[in-house]
Amino acid sequence: MAKTIIVGSGPAGLIAAHTLVREGYDDFLILEKLDRIGGRIESFETPQGKFIDVASQLVHPGYKMAKTIIEELGLSEHLVQSSMLRQRLFDESQDLMVYNNPPQDNPEAVAQHKKWMDAMGGENFKAFVDWCRERCADGKMYEGEVTWGLDVDEDEFAAYVEKKFGKEVLERFAQPIISAVALTFPEKISTLYGLQIAWTVLVGNVAVMETGLEAIIKKLKEEFGPDRYKVSSEVTEIVVDNGVTKGVRTKNGDFYECENVICAVEAPTAIKIIPSLPPVMKDAISTVKYSKVMTVLTFTDKMPIDFNVFGTGCMFNRRTREKYDLPFGVVGFKSARAPKAVPPGKECTSLFIFDKTADEMWNWPDEKIEEKVLASIRKMFDFYPDK
Repeated sequence: MAKTIIVGSGPAGLIAAHTLVREGYDDFLILEKLDRIGGRIESFETPQGKFIDVASQLVHPGYKMAKTIIEELGLSEHLVQSSMLRQRLFDESQDLMVYNNPPQDNPEAVAQHKKWMDAMGGENFKAFVDWCRERCADGKMYEGEVTWGLDVDEDEFAAYVEKKFGKEVLERFAQPIISAVALTFPEKISTLYGLQIAWTVLVGNVAVMETGLEAIIKKLKEEFGPDRYKVSSEVTEIVVDNGVTKGVRTKNGDFYECENVICAVEAPTAIKIIPSLPPVMKDAISTVKYSKVMTVLTFTDKMPIDFNVFGTGCMFNRRTREKYDLPFGVVGFKSARAPKAVPPGKECTSLFIFDKTADEMWNWPDEKIEEKVLASIRKMFDFYPDK
């Protein structure tokens, strides 16, 4: 019998296990319903032995704890910077692809950026940037700490931005960056979360693991060993009697007696498997929202364009998606973001489909998804290969 059961082996569950090991505690067992551990951290291995992240991909500037753990695991040398400032944003009203921070030696890019800023209202955008800086700069914003923004969290992000900084700042900047990074729309997230995303893009200082984030999972598995986790073991109930933890039941019919349970699963699952959860906690957890997301990776020969100049990818606002019937809100080019992750002479393009479009396409056959995605990306990028 393990004294502690960790339910779920996504990033939260694995970091809980890592913390226990670091503190000298090894009497625990992780139970995972899938046939692998890692949750949203998953990588695709190419025939050349390269690893391409499928789900989670970025280490945000506010991920202080994540960076500490990566350092503790001896993986810091594989963490490379990938500036969000090199992302481009497509403005459908003028058919412009603009840089958030244009290269000053490119007059055309500077002129395009000015037209985009004028459309938003330069002072409005400056006020938005100043607001983000005041709240997040100098290390005030990081995961696990929320006091830096609680007083602005009464609204959802879209309403707050439109009210304070105007509709054009919302539609031309806030909405596309939220779609690109959070993979949802700004009216579906809190002001606090939107603020974190906005600052991530404005400072541009994100990082990627050139070996794929799954390298973290491999290191953690080595750290606590194969006897400390069990896959294909879906927990159906955390048993609590008169406030005392008794153990967990699984779908397989097993009962694991324990003294402590760390529940590291999604909010709806937590509510389902903890019937004794107090109403005040259940009500709070019920407010957590999720966005269904599809990740599409396309592999082609290297394209005849310098992505160090073009940028690491492109974000599309809602109006652009509607105008051009695009299923995705963001396109990223791996060779620009993490060159060592892509085989020589090849390109990997990642596209993210979310919200109602993901609902619509979720059960499409792969061939139909491929046809729709490739037709859409070629509509926006004339340099994209035919195969």
